[in-house]
Amino acid sequence: MSGEQILVAVLGITLMFMVLFRKQISRVILDTESWGFWGLKVKTRAPEQNKAAAEAATANIKGAAKGPLERTEPTINLPTGPQTPPPALTSAQFMHREVEASIRADPKFLAAPDDKTKIDLLVAHHASTNIQLAFERIYRIIFGSQVRALRAANRPGGVPTDIIRQIFAEAQTQFPGIHGSQTFDQWAAFLLQTGLGMELPPQNGKFMASITVRGHYFLTYLHEMGLPDPPG
Repeated sequence: MSGEQILVAVLGITLMFMVLFRKQISRVILDTESWGFWGLKVKTRAPEQNKAAAEAATANIKGAAKGPLERTEPTINLPTGPQTPPPALTSAQFMHREVEASIRADPKFLAAPDDKTKIDLLVAHHASTNIQLAFERIYRIIFGSQVRALRAANRPGGVPTDIIRQIFAEAQTQFPGIHGSQTFDQWAAFLLQTGLGMELPPQNGKFMASITVRGHYFLTYLHEMGLPDPPG
């Protein structure tokens, strides 16, 4: 076999491998932090779960857990199909103008009797958008075991912390590469820092944990959006 034939065979095998495993390869490339002589350094969710990430995820919804949250945003209907922004506009400016035009054309906005009502509608829309953005950021870095902990704590009066500890212990067994070096306090801190969970006063000598209004809405959001539990 000549050198050219060997090269063609190698390229063919490489192409077949990339087609068969394109999803896995794409995920590794997206999660790759650096390349080096010893291989790839891939991101995990654990290093991202720190106070800075939690504060960034909830910076725009401080105080949102103080009362019931309602989704009263105006409907946004964007045109579909291929579109090209005018030469004078960037893609970002083009998208902004389309969304702004859609909001201005919303029946609720047009039917508003005065400027105050229009401002209230815009504020409600802005609040809803910020909440959705915060929840998407949290979903990007939260572990599936932490979501299960929120569901377990979603009970009137809360649940004993031992139940939450058991969920963490199961996650450590199932995902030793992620949680093997973590402590329960480190794992649970993310739920407290994001305002999804909370500690309750002890009952009958047992430490208790519960879910906040924000945490309840977060679970509702996952259900409404059809989002599966993340790994970990």
